[in-house]
Amino acid sequence: MPGARTRGDDGRTAAAVVEAPAPARAGTTGEPAGHGRSREIVRRNRNPTGRLMPILEFLGLAGATRDDASPEADVVRHIADELEALPEERARYLATFAWVLGRAAHADSHVSADETHKMEDIVRVLGHLPEAQAVLVVEMARHQVRLFGGTWNYAVTRRFRELSTPEQRIELLECVFAVSAADESITAVEEGEARRISTELGLDHAEFVRARAAYVEHLEALKTLRRTSRVAGPAQAGNRGAGPAPPHRRAGPRV
Repeated sequence: MPGARTRGDDGRTAAAVVEAPAPARAGTTGEPAGHGRSREIVRRNRNPTGRLMPILEFLGLAGATRDDASPEADVVRHIADELEALPEERARYLATFAWVLGRAAHADSHVSADETHKMEDIVRVLGHLPEAQAVLVVEMARHQVRLFGGTWNYAVTRRFRELSTPEQRIELLECVFAVSAADESITAVEEGEARRISTELGLDHAEFVRARAAYVEHLEALKTLRRTSRVAGPAQAGNRGAGPAPPHRRAGPRV
């Protein structure tokens, strides 16, 4: 994906995609509209017998994955094979891009349906992928982060740095915040992970602050501070109006 800012087929940049409103919820299941279809796409593409290339091996991190025979790992191997149809440079860029988004979503050990849907939208538009393929790439990244993230997050993020331009690294950080804020809440853990990602991408503090600026209202730390201020404000005002406490009088001598 050469060039400065990546654009989707409809001409949208990352900023346009990440600022798109969250999709309407479907029924009472708590899933974004179309998310059930995403799971169905993944289910149809399961191949319980094929031994296919995991994303870390695909990225050239030989020996990174363990010989995991679990059903989850097997689904990951099959989904990873979807990238083989793409030109190699583009496939590696997309694989690392999706991994870092999955890393951000999994920072608090829980990936919500809203976060998953936002990742799918970003990968579909900026990766110029059909919906089904974008769903599979995101599912692959989510499962691989869950299996190997603690060990390989740094290596994959650095690989993205090698494959991208400075503008694309800033674009990825903006998308990281968009995914974290998809459920309208960025926890302190998620913000800390975004800061680590920014550092590993080689971005400076000013670039981190600029990327975060659009999502400040979703920071849980700021929400807590505001709640505390609202509670403390009236109490402090009441204390100021009460005036100084009367001096303590010592009891006189007994007669």
